Amino acid sequence: SDHGPDFYGLARNTRRQTLTRGEAWTPPAHVGSGADAVTVFDPGFALHWRITR
Repeated sequence: SDHGPDFYGLARNTRRQTLTRGEAWTPPAHVGSGADAVTVFDPGFALHWRITR
């Protein structure tokens, strides 16, 4: 989307990300480790979309 960068006066991203629909999966509770660990938002349902490159 160009709306966010345009609104905040930032450069538009030139890279693309592709979402692919597939089998349902549950994201991990945490990503990373130690001080860099991040708690993943739990939507309360299985996800069907993944980022593919």
